[in-house]
Amino acid sequence: MYGSIGKLGFTGIECATNQAIAHCLPRIDARYLFWLLRTNRQALSELGKGGTQQNISQSVLREFVVPVAPLAEQRRIVNKIEVLLARVDAAGERLRRAQEKFNRFRPVLAGAASNGEFLGMPNESSTLPLSDLLSEPLANGRSVVDDPHGFPVLRLNAITSRGIDLSQRKLGAWTTEQARPFLIRKGDFLVVRGNGSLKLVGRGALVDGVPDPVAFPDTLIRVRTDPMKLDGHYLAIVWNSEEVRRQIEGTARTSAGIHKISQRDLGAFRIPYFPLPMQSMIVDSHEKITALGEASQARLQAASVLTTKLTQAILTKAFAGELVPTEAELARREGRDYEPASALLDRIRQERSASTKPARSSPRKRPRK
Repeated sequence: MYGSIGKLGFTGIECATNQAIAHCLPRIDARYLFWLLRTNRQALSELGKGGTQQNISQSVLREFVVPVAPLAEQRRIVNKIEVLLARVDAAGERLRRAQEKFNRFRPVLAGAASNGEFLGMPNESSTLPLSDLLSEPLANGRSVVDDPHGFPVLRLNAITSRGIDLSQRKLGAWTTEQARPFLIRKGDFLVVRGNGSLKLVGRGALVDGVPDPVAFPDTLIRVRTDPMKLDGHYLAIVWNSEEVRRQIEGTARTSAGIHKISQRDLGAFRIPYFPLPMQSMIVDSHEKITALGEASQARLQAASVLTTKLTQAILTKAFAGELVPTEAELARREGRDYEPASALLDRIRQERSASTKPARSSPRKRPRK
């Protein structure tokens, strides 16, 4: 959000810094100053000046107004902040671990679908080569250069972990007639032929709706299944299973840093297979469980956003005097005296004056004769 400018920290030990870091030895509680400046980091960042690399000068920092509370109140504020933020951090860590578990949800779910657990008969599936389940041969797309007046063709990034994003396209230098053999249609399954990442080569997605006229590029392989043998939605589910993924990564070949699979590889992949009615049952069960999982993920994401907002809310309340009682209020309750902030500031000024040595004047030079 802010980059490195305005980033804050305190060491509690002596250390060296470079010219990119401004440092000070505060005469108030160092942690109080840290959290106060952290609360105002946006305001600090907006004071930065410069072109390519903005910076906050020392003169600007010296003029930055810091509200000062009595010393005892500073320490109470800091302690309260750190107790509350520790709880927020703990909640954030639990959310992070939950998100990691959810990231493993899709392949685990795909594995349960492929081995029959959805049907209550695990490990009852057989396997068949993909080539035995097709209505027509596998096909590579065609490479075309960009042309703002040409025919639309999908980009490689149209294949995502959640399906096909048909908006990810460009216009290519070919005519409608030239593109016709490469048009996609509902039920097509598109597979990534090559990628710099082994984890992304072979990623596949189903064309679930009726697309407007758009072709697929040479970076993808088109799979058209026989609807009497293989449900496209079932294929899309089991394609994410570890069983299929092992075959993809085990056959991928590397050339010039790109991992690739061929039509021959793809046709030989063995697909966990059930009769068509059972495939439909698996698809229905998968859709219901996926809907529940996505609702849980939405709640996780909302909670993560809330923890970020909660941190700033705690800091804002702390320095607005809403987190702990003020020293004046507490002293009245306890019937005691206290050092007000004005007295603290006076003492700081006196200490600064006492520690500031007058500059020595240079000796006068005698005029030459």
